[in-house]
Amino acid sequence: MAKKSTTRAAAKKMKDKWRAKQWYTIRAPEMFDNKEISETLGDDPNKILGRIVEVTAQDLTGDYSKMHIKLQFKIDRIHTDSAYTSFIGHDMTSDYIRRLTKRRRSKTDGVFDVETKDKYLVRLKPLAVADKRIQGSQQSAIRKIMGETIRTEVRRMTLANLVRSILSAELNKKIVKACKPIYPLKKIEIRKSEILRAPEIKETVKAPEKSKEVGTSISRKKLPSLVGDEVSYESKEVGTSISRKKLPSLVGDEVSYESKEEENKKKTEPAKEEKAAGEKEKTAAKTEEPEEKKEAPKKVVKKPVKKIAVKKKKAEEKPEKEEAAEEKKE
Repeated sequence: MAKKSTTRAAAKKMKDKWRAKQWYTIRAPEMFDNKEISETLGDDPNKILGRIVEVTAQDLTGDYSKMHIKLQFKIDRIHTDSAYTSFIGHDMTSDYIRRLTKRRRSKTDGVFDVETKDKYLVRLKPLAVADKRIQGSQQSAIRKIMGETIRTEVRRMTLANLVRSILSAELNKKIVKACKPIYPLKKIEIRKSEILRAPEIKETVKAPEKSKEVGTSISRKKLPSLVGDEVSYESKEVGTSISRKKLPSLVGDEVSYESKEEENKKKTEPAKEEKAAGEKEKTAAKTEEPEEKKEAPKKVVKKPVKKIAVKKKKAEEKPEKEEAAEEKKE
């Protein structure tokens, strides 16, 4: 009888544990718009943290051609009845890789650890397939070029951009283009990726700011006066700083007050007048024309007349000589 009572009590405890459990909806990261992936059970939210979920890219994007890509997410945060995840890597199905690597085709693998722009350390494993068997030197050259292009491209990307480029095959196309001078490859795939290290996010708690409402706190300081019995006050309120100066009165004990603006105007007026006077003097000096210098009389150079007369005579004598020579010939 004692054994039966213990078994019944244990059964009641099991039932109580099952009733205490709750369904949590698992959601994808922000790069996939927090779409609902699946559901999971748990009696304590802390027990759900760290669970890994595997989903195909077809389920998230709706593209049938990406059904061979498996995405892996890890639950890292829980809010009410929703469990939010982060991307930890991807893989490809074994049947898809077997279809790529057939007989009389050379396969080139590589493993590269790269750091993204947002400080994620990612391990990428590309796979290059050629139409025919190629030499070992060509394979090593292709592997080297794959590593260089992956490092240069991934350093410019964030993790979200890297995942998008892997799913859309943009990174694969760039690698194919870089390897083309060595050998035209048939297919390149990033067959696997892993996140080795994530950046540490430090939460900074800001101290509560003090209220700066108008009229709540006023501090008045007596400033040193330079002229007479001048007394000035300053307050934290906007537009409430006033300085009052006791001026000498001409009639009885009359006292007059002036604001800061009027004082500034009086100070600036004589300086402006001086500037205006200086500018007028400069303009007057420029307008005064200098005395006209008397021009020296130009010397008239007379050309020699004899040479011109001789030239004219020679020009007249030439045709006469020519006529005389023609007559002799005849």
